[in-house]
Formats: sequence, structure tokens, C-alpha cells
Amino acid sequence: MNGPLRGEHVASHVGSVSASRRRISHRWSTAALLAVLVALLAGRPAAAAPARTVGVVEFYALSPTPSFGGIVAEDYAAADASRLLPAVAGNQAAVISRDTVRQAEVALGWRPWDVLNFSRLAELAGRIGADELLVGWIRMLYVNTEGPGIGRLGFGQLLSGSCTVLLQIFDARQGRIVAEASGDGYTIGQVRAFVVEQVLHLATAQALPRVFAKFPPEP
Repeated sequence: MNGPLRGEHVASHVGSVSASRRRISHRWSTAALLAVLVALLAGRPAAAAPARTVGVVEFYALSPTPSFGGIVAEDYAAADASRLLPAVAGNQAAVISRDTVRQAEVALGWRPWDVLNFSRLAELAGRIGADELLVGWIRMLYVNTEGPGIGRLGFGQLLSGSCTVLLQIFDARQGRIVAEASGDGYTIGQVRAFVVEQVLHLATAQALPRVFAKFPPEP
């Protein structure tokens, strides 16, 4: 009886050794594969960070715009442009958050007409560390005031709205405007605040690609 038992024991031991070797071989294969992947990734050049930074200044209206259901057109348009800008700028520029620019405007005692003053724009750019500033002009904003469609909850007859914006890129190093383009927006709706937001958004979304198409290359 001892012979068969010894044979079974040897066979079991051989099988255990073979399984152990297979596990070790598998581990070494996995480790080798990981080493190759690490080497490949280490040799791959990292994506270059944008060489420029740009911030969006609060928009300026040629004539003061009223508040539409709590919407301040100049501030809304600037915030909306900041949201749209990263997709448009791509790797041309890194976008500074609108909150950061707004805080700098408050600290500098920013006034709406300061967008007309290149030295003030340069001061703002220096404050936030921006190479360029996106300046927006609301050249025309019209909302049909007939009918009861007042405020976000004021439903009634359809209201129409239209808007034209002019976007400019101010280069802080050169101290001048280096590109500009305009855009138009039109929509209809029953809520006046929604109409204002939509026409501003449409006009800005149309102008942004146009102005960045004129964006001078990095020297």
C-alpha cells in the first residue's frame, strides 16, 4: 500500500510544482508587459501646455441695458463667453476663470468704460496674469416689450429678441487690439429673460470662432 501512496504523492508534488511555475511565469510576463508600457509612455512627449492665457472682461454696452428678469446682460454675456471659450481656443490659449477676472475687476474698481482704456486693460491683464483679454461689446440688444411675457415666469404671447456683439482680443504685451469679429443672435420665446440669454449666447457663440480665427500666432 505504501507504493501507490508514494506514487500519488509524487504526482501531486509534480503537479503542484508545475502550477507554481506557471503562476511565476505568468507574473513575470505581466511584469514584463507593464515594463514595456511604462517605457513607451515615458518616451512619449507630453502634450504641450498652451503658451498663452486669456481672460474675459465684463462686456460693455454702448447704451445701458435694463435688467431682464434679474439678468444683467453685460455680466451674463461675459460669463457665457468664458464657458464657451475653452472649446474654441483649444490649445491656442488657457482660459482664466471668469470668477478670477471678476474679483480682479472689483479689486481695481473696474468701470464699464474702462474697456475703452488700453492702460486699464493692461492693468487688469497684469493683475490676473493674462497675455490677452477678450473684450465684448453689446452693440445692439432688442427684446420686444409688447405683451405680458415679463420675467422668468411671465408667460404670454411670443416675444422676439435680437442682438449683435463685437468681440475683440486685447494683447497686453503690445497694448493694442489685435483681432475683432462680430456675431448676431435672434430668437423668439415667451419668457423675456430666456430670450435675452439666448440672443446673447447665439451672438457670442457665432463671434468667438470668428475672432479666434484671426488670433495672431505666437511669435
